[in-house]
Amino acid sequence: MVTRLLPVLIALTLLAGCDSASRPKVDEDQVYQDYLALGAAYMRAGEYQRAKTNLNRAQELEPRSPQVHGLFGLLFQLEGETGLAEDHFRQALRYDPDSTRTRNNFGAFLFDEGRYAEAVEHLETAADDLYSPGRSQVFENLGVSYLHLDRADEASRAFERAIDLNPSQPRALIELADIRFGNRNCVGARELFSRFLQGSDQTSRSLWLGIRLARIFGESDQEASYGLMLRNIFPASDEYAQYRETAGE
Repeated sequence: MVTRLLPVLIALTLLAGCDSASRPKVDEDQVYQDYLALGAAYMRAGEYQRAKTNLNRAQELEPRSPQVHGLFGLLFQLEGETGLAEDHFRQALRYDPDSTRTRNNFGAFLFDEGRYAEAVEHLETAADDLYSPGRSQVFENLGVSYLHLDRADEASRAFERAIDLNPSQPRALIELADIRFGNRNCVGARELFSRFLQGSDQTSRSLWLGIRLARIFGESDQEASYGLMLRNIFPASDEYAQYRETAGE
């Protein structure tokens, strides 16, 4: 299964504009904000060229805007232009070193590039921001990065913090459940797995964990149900291959 971290997206609101004839002068800051909001909205909609057009216009008004550079970083990352993406993330941090959003998003970018130690540096800094609205996501991303560096204890603590901040943080729940299972704390793993199911759709990873938990607790019908779901929904997954091996198929 492909592993990726999640960005913290910018939250912008488009304000209704007045008719140009009714305004004696152009409010350049509002125009900049509107272009920025349009760029973010088009990027979310997958209309990357329109996003670029609006972000370029915003940048013409505010050449040193960390928000513009941060959004360009995400946009070029989505397009696979990794060199440009990194340049823009670094520019965004140059103009606003304290931006938790940019730290998280650059950390997620570095993770996708396999640069886990560098990702951790930025994510640890982002996690220190006590007032960030996306802090639970930052801790979740940090935990996944620790796992890729074989730092399981630190990963557990990061996932626990993510869940403290957001009790339904989905990936943190399933990752911590998997760690608990690996440590033979099957009761703790099942409790976290149940919480995951309350607010999230099944993934190949969660189904495989559910199968193993069902085996431990002697729930053969549940094991069969999860196995069928894994076969039907994720037939090409590594987890299904592992299931077939252990089921003797």
